[in-house]
Amino acid sequence: MTEREKIRFFPYEEIRRIADDYSHKYSLGGVIPVDVERLVDNILRINIIPFPSLYRSFEVNAFISNDFRKIYVDEHLYENYEPQYRFTLAHELGHMVLHGAFYKQFKIESLDAYVDFVSGLSEDEYRLIEIQANDFAGLFLVPASPLKTHFVKEAHDIIRFLSARFRGLSRDKYMGQTIELIARRLSPIFNVHYLPIQIRIERDKLTELIP
Repeated sequence: MTEREKIRFFPYEEIRRIADDYSHKYSLGGVIPVDVERLVDNILRINIIPFPSLYRSFEVNAFISNDFRKIYVDEHLYENYEPQYRFTLAHELGHMVLHGAFYKQFKIESLDAYVDFVSGLSEDEYRLIEIQANDFAGLFLVPASPLKTHFVKEAHDIIRFLSARFRGLSRDKYMGQTIELIARRLSPIFNVHYLPIQIRIERDKLTELIP
């Protein structure tokens, strides 16, 4: 029996480089929000297929076929939650870009096949590919340079207000609330949920700009 290809570990900064290179390859850099649906559907020609009750029945937002020609997305998410839907597409794109060699070993052409695929992974393997795909999605949809530009611009008033309100308190007492408020302010700009933006703010150490 042929030994199975192992899942490669990508350090966060390498995923950042891969996401930036991928964006540059398709001339997506600098345009915010990133048009990930156009990239997936029109440029890469990956068929986006709404799937009824995918999350309700299986707690799965989406999955990509191993030939990377189809992405099945929970129908309710597809129709009602655009920011989360966009992140989900970028997440599945992350699996294709980062885990292509690993995925191609399996025959993932249906929900049952996807469930069998996941069932065959160890807990650590599944956790690793999901974290890496999330990291790719966050870096792809919220690139470093636009994030810093909009962070400084949009967060100025919030930082000034909170600094005055919490003057005399240690930073750790108000930092969490401050980051969340800024992320919520930036959410419509990048058209993603505030949580991935909050993570990107922290990973890029933009918290150092908060007094």
